[in-house]
Amino acid sequence: MPSLHQWHGDDRCVLNSLRELIIKDCSNFQKISHRMPYLEKLVIKGSPKLAILPVLPNLNSLTVSRNGRLFWQLLPPLTSLFSLRLKGLGEAYLHQGSLRGLNSLQRLEIVSCYELIKLPEDWQHTNLVYLGVKHCPKLRFLPDELGKFGALQDLEIQRCPSLSSLPEQFGFMKSLERLEISDCPSLLAMPSSLPTSLHVLSINNCRWLKERCKEGKMTGPRSKTSSLFGLMET
Repeated sequence: MPSLHQWHGDDRCVLNSLRELIIKDCSNFQKISHRMPYLEKLVIKGSPKLAILPVLPNLNSLTVSRNGRLFWQLLPPLTSLFSLRLKGLGEAYLHQGSLRGLNSLQRLEIVSCYELIKLPEDWQHTNLVYLGVKHCPKLRFLPDELGKFGALQDLEIQRCPSLSSLPEQFGFMKSLERLEISDCPSLLAMPSSLPTSLHVLSINNCRWLKERCKEGKMTGPRSKTSSLFGLMET
């Protein structure tokens, strides 16, 4: 609906029964002012001018695809948000501070952000249980802050061909149970230590990592790295 600019509602318009809202391909849509106090799931796709949302006190799932930077600058507090999925964002850097204040967030997935080079360093998501970073071909670094994610249990890194290293703080993620890394051909080494809580470790199609392991050039204790890699290869 390219002709739609805003969805306006005054204080008398309260959508108490609305639980799920999908906004798709509204290229000129800028503002929502309806009150939706019990909205639980919001999907926004292909609406790059959308910048203003009402307060959504019960929102627990948000998917944002192909939206502009202004959206993050004006996003209201989402204190109940449990799951956030970002897809197809066209920025090289996520807006600094855009992920602050999401104290209930437990699942974060960043997918197909083709221009993304680096993730923010100012993360405060100590409650994250799952983090997935997938199909981000220009991503070079993961934040050192990962070491502070004491609740993180599941980490997936897929199809990030420019990623060359992982944070050394991996060993501090005391709750990490599953680590999957696939299709990261530039990845040269694993961190010198891995969490003792790790139950599942899967690494596939990481060419340089495989070669360095064979040559005995991996960082960290060689015996531990080599034995782990023997279990990882499929």
